Amino acid sequence: MERKVMILLALLFLCSCERTADSNDVFLKFFGDAFEDIGYCVAQTTDGYIVAGQFTKIDSEMDYIKGSSKQFGVFKSSLDGKFEWDSYEGDTIEGIASKIICLDDGSAVAVGYVKSSKTGADLLVMQFDKSGSVSKQRIFQERGNQYGKDVIVTSSGFLILCTTDVKGTGQAEDISNVEGKKDVLLVQVDNDFNKTGSLQRGFPGNDEPVAMKKSLRGGYIVVGTTDRSPEAGQAGSNIFVLPVNNFLIPTEFRILGGTSDEVAADIEVLASGYLIAGTTGTESAQKGHIWKLPEDIYSQNIIAHTIELENASSFSINSICRYKNNSLLMAGKEGSTSSGDMLVFATDIDGNYIQGKVKIVGGTGLQVANDVIADGDDIVTVGSSAYEKNSMISLYKFRF
Repeated sequence: MERKVMILLALLFLCSCERTADSNDVFLKFFGDAFEDIGYCVAQTTDGYIVAGQFTKIDSEMDYIKGSSKQFGVFKSSLDGKFEWDSYEGDTIEGIASKIICLDDGSAVAVGYVKSSKTGADLLVMQFDKSGSVSKQRIFQERGNQYGKDVIVTSSGFLILCTTDVKGTGQAEDISNVEGKKDVLLVQVDNDFNKTGSLQRGFPGNDEPVAMKKSLRGGYIVVGTTDRSPEAGQAGSNIFVLPVNNFLIPTEFRILGGTSDEVAADIEVLASGYLIAGTTGTESAQKGHIWKLPEDIYSQNIIAHTIELENASSFSINSICRYKNNSLLMAGKEGSTSSGDMLVFATDIDGNYIQGKVKIVGGTGLQVANDVIADGDDIVTVGSSAYEKNSMISLYKFRF
């Protein structure tokens, strides 16, 4: 079913957003049913953009809305932001698509989770052809809850990054969670989404992976946030890095930071190492932060510093990507929980802010950029624009 664009609410958002007067803004578009729609990831196709996120399925009778549910969904727009097609899993009580990637044949693969009345949260993988039709899908119904976070193409299929709250089976205290806490879960599937391997890894507390990339030394590198365990003297959350080889055999975790409020956002692979972006501090006084590691992640040669931005006293980071020849883009939110603006800025390869390369778009309500991609000079972000109890998916394209 084609998603509706709610004109009145979109106009309200457009009026409330601060619009720049120069020609660098290509478009700012809103999609969804004006309820609880959120865009979590954007990927570029040859002729447009494809977005994964949370759609709202409204249960109505005549003019009366009886209820709603969150749905795993994707949609595609043209390069100029015009809606083309959408697809979503509508037979569950809840679902979210967290990540989408485009393949060489023009199709796309999305991962996330769905909940039904019979099970908890189950990992869902869906593949879409160029027209938006679902070519294949697989729901992995396991014990506990599994939430899909990221996906990478491998030589034999796909590797999916998840969280699980199933009690760990490790023999040592530091490689398994306790019941109800989250662990890192890697699920390996072939091209038909048949499961071929898995790895569960974590500490006794909550471990929340956010992203993974192919490692410079072969295999993969996972980054996320851990509270490890109050029993271990952990007073808050830190950044973890977990390398695994191509056979899903892990090596030792590396814990970064040391303050009590550190949250990982994303990781980028550099020529000779890795750059991790995240956020430190409490909600009223947050700052973007980077940790730059060499290829040998256990080396002590780490660059770590807070990012200082002009006109942004408190801000958080949700995503990073490569930008042009030797710089990065970081996207997130400037402001508080209830009232914030969409934020995008550029840094050099060491995570130092490039003066003047910042864009803040917002107004009444809460605007957030959850993901960012770059194509030459063009920058595209996806997120949400919320007003009171409603939110729509925002897709924004601009240049510095």
